Amino acid sequence: RKAIKIAPNLREPYVEFGMLEFDQYNYGNAIYLLEYALTIKKDSPNNVNEIFAWNDKIYILLSKAYSYTNRLEQALNYIEEAIKINPDNEESQNLKIALETLKNYT
Repeated sequence: RKAIKIAPNLREPYVEFGMLEFDQYNYGNAIYLLEYALTIKKDSPNNVNEIFAWNDKIYILLSKAYSYTNRLEQALNYIEEAIKINPDNEESQNLKIALETLKNYT
């Protein structure tokens, strides 16, 4: 929270806090933080940039968080975004298959 307060224009603190909330099963908070991070479109010109804040990681976490809160349509939308960014990621491919299977059974 302190990092967000100090640098609210950076994506990294929101992503790191979102990852922490996700790891602690606070999926609603993780969704809020990660979706807010996605609203920050420009990376910082300094050395603070972390690759996980700009690659497919956010989309994978959002997909998982939405799936854990039984919102499969949003989960599928985010995993498809992750696949667009990194089509070779097996985790994303497997998650998409699992989500599609689950959606077909509900």
